[in-house]
Amino acid sequence: MKYTILYNSLSDNKNGLDNAKAVESLLENAKGITYADWVQLDDKISYINSLPEDETVVICGGDGSLNHFVTELDDKKMERDIYYFPCGSGNDFARDVFDGEKKALIHLNEYINDLPKVTVKGKEYRYINDVGFGIDGYVCEEADKLRKTTNKPINYPLIAIKGFLFRFRTKTAKVVVDGKEYTFERVVLASTFNGRFYGGGMQIAPMQDRKNKEHTQTFVCLHNCRKVKGIIVFAGVFSLKHLKYKKNVTFLTGKEIEVTFDTPSAIQLDGEVVKDVLSYKIKA
Repeated sequence: MKYTILYNSLSDNKNGLDNAKAVESLLENAKGITYADWVQLDDKISYINSLPEDETVVICGGDGSLNHFVTELDDKKMERDIYYFPCGSGNDFARDVFDGEKKALIHLNEYINDLPKVTVKGKEYRYINDVGFGIDGYVCEEADKLRKTTNKPINYPLIAIKGFLFRFRTKTAKVVVDGKEYTFERVVLASTFNGRFYGGGMQIAPMQDRKNKEHTQTFVCLHNCRKVKGIIVFAGVFSLKHLKYKKNVTFLTGKEIEVTFDTPSAIQLDGEVVKDVLSYKIKA
């Protein structure tokens, strides 16, 4: 069997190719393996469709790589089988699918059709895990800045703690879920989830099922949090202790969700950053 491995050379602090080669131990009866850096591909979907029918396609990378792929795929259906091997720094999609950190090939087709859409600054994107507004957007924005100055692994929790103590400012958020309006003060996070995990293994929305029949999304808001309280509640996500803070954590479920902040903030889409955003709108 022949394989074409699509890898992201920028994934996991530019170790994308080395990480992708770990997939070779999972390829049965491989008679030929071709590696293609999809950072160099202007049209990933056309490239995949141009490959011979007997060639098996495997995408290697992290959640950001998947985001680029599903956004480019948009409403188009993937007619051929396509697989995914998680080798990024977070791998939250794989954690959600496997309920752990198992390294294996994932058959993508059942997960990438009819994904929810988010509109940000007039542009539509697909997302496979989550849309993060608040401290998570801030952390991803700061991480992007660090990557330009160092190749060392990024310490996301440390960025969050420093943000809470010094630079990050809470927001006021107006939220509309399936026509019902809410207002939250001193908001740390106002994010929407298609899966359970984000941030490299934080199970923030344990009730969310990406394959639920209603196709609903889970909106999570951490609010009424000053500096110390914000750290305590946010840190609780690592061990699901955030669920006990009923006055500070609100979960809402819906198919159409719109969030508006009172001041601009960075937003992250499966880890990919869009700066200076006032609102986002979800349609599942």
